[in-house]
Amino acid sequence: MSENINNNQEFNTEAMKQAFENLKNSYVGKVLSKTAPKMLNELKELIELLNARNPRIMLIGRRGSGKSSLINAMLGKELLKTGDVIAETDICKWQTVNSESVSLDILDTVGSGQGGSFEGVKGGPINSVQRAISEKCPDMILFLCKAKEVDANIQEDIVFLNKTTEYILGQYSGKGIVVKCVVSQVDELEPKNVKLTGSDNTTQNALRQKKAQNIRIAETHIKQMFSQYSKHNKNVDVIPVCAYMKTHLIDGAKIFEDERWNIEFLLDEVVASLPNQAKMKMARAAGFVQTQRNLAKKVVHIFSATCGVIGAEPIPIADLPVLTSLQYSMIGFIAAISGRKFDVKAGKEFFVAMGLTVGAAFVLREAARALLKIWVGPGNVLSGAIAGAYTEILGNAAIGYFIDKKDVNQLKQLVDEQIRNIRK
Repeated sequence: MSENINNNQEFNTEAMKQAFENLKNSYVGKVLSKTAPKMLNELKELIELLNARNPRIMLIGRRGSGKSSLINAMLGKELLKTGDVIAETDICKWQTVNSESVSLDILDTVGSGQGGSFEGVKGGPINSVQRAISEKCPDMILFLCKAKEVDANIQEDIVFLNKTTEYILGQYSGKGIVVKCVVSQVDELEPKNVKLTGSDNTTQNALRQKKAQNIRIAETHIKQMFSQYSKHNKNVDVIPVCAYMKTHLIDGAKIFEDERWNIEFLLDEVVASLPNQAKMKMARAAGFVQTQRNLAKKVVHIFSATCGVIGAEPIPIADLPVLTSLQYSMIGFIAAISGRKFDVKAGKEFFVAMGLTVGAAFVLREAARALLKIWVGPGNVLSGAIAGAYTEILGNAAIGYFIDKKDVNQLKQLVDEQIRNIRK
């Protein structure tokens, strides 16, 4: 958040932390600590996002529940090998899954009730799981169950989850663990040949409603099982999905089938539950626009509210570098969520694309300052509203530019129109 910004400067975690401390200890920061301490805390949490590490996701589910398929569906790429005939996972160990510039750490367990010989798995599956957990703690557990097998002795799998959860609680004092139950392969429920999305003709809709009813029955049953047998997750969130996504090579031609359903909702739930250090990478790895957009909107909200409070303070010029730096930082966050490197170059690129050669904080702050000469009290409030509104305009435009990939000219026209409305 330095006043002097150049093309070669890059934001890094330590620099951002130092900038935050400088802001917190400044006059503006002291005002914020009294008037809006929550904003300072939210800014601090945002900065922690930059100290990114790989999300750590543990998968529990028996053979054929579709664990590897689920990760592939979440990432939108066929990265993990899936077992069509026999289970591919023969030992519990952390795997790093690379998706372009982003990596995820996955603990794909052997699964309860899985057949085969587990060479090297001393003490059985639970001991293997415990050794992996001792290596590093998962951020969350995705518990998978096939939709057609929710009544197939599921209590055995929940007991396995209980033991795993208790071990985590024992190894990592005071640390809870988020569990999401994923009902997989819901496309296999009757009527089997009806797609979960598609045409709107009367017959298809009626059949789709029947399938939806069967999905709800599966959800209800597994919730009852958790309520009865789970020790720590009696009210577990249950999310039905279809993760089918396959590339076929037929006569030398690649044919891609994509029947994924409800995966974006699952991704939003996963991102929301991850610790701050892992949120950014998960959103970027997933690549789903809505997931990235949801996280970016939170960034815009925090920065807009913070700039609004700073802009409301009657500080003649001192707030300009702070406001401008906050706006550049906000744009950098949004660019990073989209998959770009978190640096000032992205911010400058955006300002140039929007035709904004002068920082919004300066232009609109001058307009508010002119009003301050007339209304001293109300002028402060108006100044803050302008600073916050303009920051929000910038943030939403940055989402359109970096994440939604909207037409630059259309975005520029929209920004110009919104700025004119503020000035009126």
